[in-house]
Amino acid sequence: MGASIAKETRKKMDVTTNDASTDDVKGVRGLWSEVNHVAIVVADVGRSLEFYTEIVGMEQILRPDFDRHGAWLTFGNLDLHLIKGRPAVHNDDDLIVSHIAIVVEDMIGLRAKLAKLGVKSRQNVSVPNPAEGIDARVDQAFVRDPDGYYIEFCSCAGLEEFLRKKRDLGIDWSLSKANGMAQASKVLKQKADISKQVVRWLNRQSSLDSMTDTVSKTTILIISLDC
Repeated sequence: MGASIAKETRKKMDVTTNDASTDDVKGVRGLWSEVNHVAIVVADVGRSLEFYTEIVGMEQILRPDFDRHGAWLTFGNLDLHLIKGRPAVHNDDDLIVSHIAIVVEDMIGLRAKLAKLGVKSRQNVSVPNPAEGIDARVDQAFVRDPDGYYIEFCSCAGLEEFLRKKRDLGIDWSLSKANGMAQASKVLKQKADISKQVVRWLNRQSSLDSMTDTVSKTTILIISLDC
């Protein structure tokens, strides 16, 4: 397929930055050019280095001699820096986690290779709002590195096509709209929670009324028998 939405956006950003002064672009956009690296803290640099080179398949690159232990690797278009320290990772409860995503075209082949390497993966399928009428299911395989960080291998082509169609249809996907929808969703959830609490309270009241009625009837029966 053609250039990704992200690449097309980067080109547009470059044109905007080149044609305008730093005062005309958002934030400090006019003062930076590209992403250099992502860094993660690992407990054992050697162990992590083996994982990212032998399992993920990244290439180790030259690293300056800093005053702390670490290693540098590259994906080809982005570098990954390993820094020795105390890792901070999510619990293994769900897949709503921080992660690094890698595009894969053959997910079946990927899972077969991971199994051959003895690496466990968790499957997930992400589906944008079906009401959009566009099939954009994304097959994902999540793998954890030695410290517990997640690596996502994904078939992102469908999602790229989904975003391209939304853009071509002129659908607004701005951050402000997304934030507005998120706030509306939060308000609806709060109202739903309140409704649930009211229903639980009414159920408790109903149970208490029923118990009171039963006690009253029992008391009357006892009095009647005594008489």
